[in-house]
Amino acid sequence: MKGGQALIVLPLGVKQEFTRDAVELLGYEKPAYVRKMEEVWAAAGKEILITNYERVRDGDIEPGYFKAASLDEASVLRSFGSKTYQEFLEKFKSVKYKLVATATPSPNRYKELIHYAGYLGIMDTGQALTRFFQRDSTKANNLNRLGWTEQCKDGSKMGVGCPEYILLFRKLPTDRSNAYADEPVKKSKEKYSRGQWQLDAHGYWRSSGDRLVSKEELKDVPVSSLQSVYREYSRENVYSYQEHVELANELDKDGKLPASFMVIAPGSWNTLEVWDDINRMNTLNTTQSRRRKQMHVCPLQIDIVERVINRFSNKGDTVLDPFGGLMTVPMVAVKMGREGYGIELNPDYFRDGVGYLQAAEEAREAPTLFDFIGEGKTQEEKR
Repeated sequence: MKGGQALIVLPLGVKQEFTRDAVELLGYEKPAYVRKMEEVWAAAGKEILITNYERVRDGDIEPGYFKAASLDEASVLRSFGSKTYQEFLEKFKSVKYKLVATATPSPNRYKELIHYAGYLGIMDTGQALTRFFQRDSTKANNLNRLGWTEQCKDGSKMGVGCPEYILLFRKLPTDRSNAYADEPVKKSKEKYSRGQWQLDAHGYWRSSGDRLVSKEELKDVPVSSLQSVYREYSRENVYSYQEHVELANELDKDGKLPASFMVIAPGSWNTLEVWDDINRMNTLNTTQSRRRKQMHVCPLQIDIVERVINRFSNKGDTVLDPFGGLMTVPMVAVKMGREGYGIELNPDYFRDGVGYLQAAEEAREAPTLFDFIGEGKTQEEKR
């Protein structure tokens, strides 16, 4: 490198593989492995040197000596409070050219990006934002921070659950005079009535007018129906936190308060912005558990996917999920007459997700008795 040497920091376990690939695949000169600064100075003729994270963290290698530095498997920087992250911020501060390389997916990718930004020095408020997101973490990586047992052990380490957010991005049309998309999402007025449009456009749905249950009756509602019943009850009554806690305690005494999900979440009056009737348990993790497969750490609710696909796409469109996980989005897209496209780096999730996609496609393509007698819809019509 012009004007100095470059250092690549990597896990010790991949040193041999990295060296072999550099020579055999890329045709580079064999990188020199260094353990201390004396070896760095002895390799002054080498442009690229490699070392492991422990050598840098423990002070054997001084990163500030190098013109450029790259962190391979930079996922070690994810944890804001770790010794590695805190010390690397200072040790690499004076390095002119810095690069982080990681191919490990994470449901909390926003935290990774902020941590990397803090290391690279491209976000002035990186540390403050990192602390904020670390405190306000979703359930993906720190499930024990939400647990009842952990709360009883030490409430100072606890956080709160975060809702899912849907961000809508619209491609600008070629003709901006009327704002219609180049490929508009059309609805048939026979199937999408004026009446349904008025209700959807208003976005505030009231109950049917039937009498809601009383506080005393709530305790007798079966667990399978308790979520929807309490949601409606909470909308129609003045909310009391203490009363809410007392109801939960009564349900717990009767063995009707599950430990894995909430059954008496309060309802929202703003149904335009908050969908409070989503079934939290309606995910592919249910099937994964039944098949004794790896559970996804942060599964996506199928109800949300169905609504978004129905609202913002046409049949035959391609629906992409760049963070596919178990391929919930592509699978639902296939079931709803769209084409599904998913990207996932975790090989186990990807394998299981492909299985769900194949099953959905086979079910969609399966002929019916009416197809054989010529009275059913064609496969193209089904799409």
